[in-house]
Amino acid sequence: MRTNNRSAALAPFLGMVFFWSYFRFQVFFGNIYPLDLEVTIGGLSLQLYSVFLVILAIASASSLPFASRIEQALLTRPLLVPLVSAFGSLGVAVMLLVENGVIAPWFSLFSALLVAAGFLIGYYAWALFCSYSFSLRNTVLLAASYPASIVIFSFLAFFPAFTDVALLVIPLATGVAWHFSLLPKRAATTNVSSSLRSVNLFVCLFIAFILAGSVIRGILDLGVRGDSSYMFRLYVSIVVSVLVFLVSWAHGAWMRSSNGQKGKGGMAGYPGQADSQDAPIVTTRTYSLIERYTFFWWLILALLFFMGIFISLLPDRYSMGGHIVVVARSTLDFFLWMLLCGLVWHKRAQPIPFFIVYSLFIEIASWVLSYVVMPHAMQIETGTGLAIPEALAIVVAFLLLIVMATALAALSFRRRPTPSLPEEDTIEGVLTTQPENGFRLTAEQLATYHFTSREVEVVKLFAQGLSLKKVASILFISPSTAQTHIKSIYKKLGIHSKDELIELVKSWEPPA
Repeated sequence: MRTNNRSAALAPFLGMVFFWSYFRFQVFFGNIYPLDLEVTIGGLSLQLYSVFLVILAIASASSLPFASRIEQALLTRPLLVPLVSAFGSLGVAVMLLVENGVIAPWFSLFSALLVAAGFLIGYYAWALFCSYSFSLRNTVLLAASYPASIVIFSFLAFFPAFTDVALLVIPLATGVAWHFSLLPKRAATTNVSSSLRSVNLFVCLFIAFILAGSVIRGILDLGVRGDSSYMFRLYVSIVVSVLVFLVSWAHGAWMRSSNGQKGKGGMAGYPGQADSQDAPIVTTRTYSLIERYTFFWWLILALLFFMGIFISLLPDRYSMGGHIVVVARSTLDFFLWMLLCGLVWHKRAQPIPFFIVYSLFIEIASWVLSYVVMPHAMQIETGTGLAIPEALAIVVAFLLLIVMATALAALSFRRRPTPSLPEEDTIEGVLTTQPENGFRLTAEQLATYHFTSREVEVVKLFAQGLSLKKVASILFISPSTAQTHIKSIYKKLGIHSKDELIELVKSWEPPA
């Protein structure tokens, strides 16, 4: 069940499709807990959605001290995820019964607890999965699942009669798909505090735009939901998400080609993938390229964000500009997830506390801004059709420009010059700066022998006396692929045996 490559890709793809649907207020939470639905607690009437967000915030904050235990439970008890996800579907069923008058209204609180539990377990599970299985193929898989999730959004927009079915399916499908995915086996090496310090200023830029976009989203969603202009957002979302997938696929193909890999690439870090010739290990250089790719999309989406704000300032263009801003904000949310996955892999951080602080808390704050703070601050009621105020758009744009200028200036001061090497000769710092076992390759040696990054990894391991099978296992490649690399290394070095390789490596003294 867990060794078939095709099913291994299908399960996480479907799981992430349903998982992204969780993030769309118009698809999930907004239909379960409408903003005009109130619950009475101790004689005090409260918005049920606000109560749900409070429960979600308390539960996620309470998870921080137990992050390691939660991770261990998810990895050792795979049935736990679909079981708790089923609680989310049960919570949806309870809420549907409340709305239809079958059971008492106070059951809505029980529904909120169940839905929060199902959402959190799915959130933690997929954060763990995507972080520990971080690879070229996985980034393309994420990019494919994002536009696919809009299919659910589009379907419900045109066929609202199926909304209840979708609400019941999304939580359970998210957990079941995770269960049938290939579970990661890599473990974090840092503690919680060190993991949380692994964040960089680039993440802060994403967060700033996401929260700023949430302000505009709150006004727009309450003002034009159900309006004909609302479909404009759907069309823009489809175009942008498909473009993200196509560019991601092309970028992944280029990266595999530049790394000397053939085929479609694999999902590094999965059990059962050692026999796949196409399963690459994600190197530091690969991570750096993916990080640059997310930065490229941040620039594009930031421009789209500001373009939307500019359009909203034009007469009678408030809705159009606002929808563009919201689409840019949602896409930034997707790339923030990808960026965090890469950071967890690169820093060997603990994914659950990292995602709680820099993703889940941001999502909760975003929902609070959009659907709790803004309605009260501006006294907007659903269906009023109120447009985005010019003053608000200008303030948001001004604050974002300040954040951008500050963050980019800080990043430029931190940047350090790196030696200029031919791309095919660039290897990762973990290989060039560790002098243990007397192994280190200089830039001159790289230029002389024309090793690829994978060949350097094979040289390092094979020269330590490891067997061919062990080298293949560590690098998640097949023995035949490892043998091909070794033959290429022997040919470039003019040698014919492992003993000759070991003696030659010993002569490569680290530079002073």
